[in-house]
Amino acid sequence: MVVREYWGKGYAFEAMQTVIEYAVRSMGIERFSARIHGGNERSAVLLRRLGFVLEGTLRDYVKRGGIRRDCWFFGCLK
Repeated sequence: MVVREYWGKGYAFEAMQTVIEYAVRSMGIERFSARIHGGNERSAVLLRRLGFVLEGTLRDYVKRGGIRRDCWFFGCLK
């Protein structure tokens, strides 16, 4: 998680890109997945920039603040 004052500056993208590249190169990982809260467009944009594709919606998957929320499930093949 990135502190709010640093949102939108590219730090999350740079960090995730580095981790993914390391995992592919050093560990041979070929598939990555991510789950975010439905409606979290900023995270969805970040994942798409990294090459992730929306694979589905997990309906009412989490309960937060007494409210059930959807989650979006993204995947990426390298």
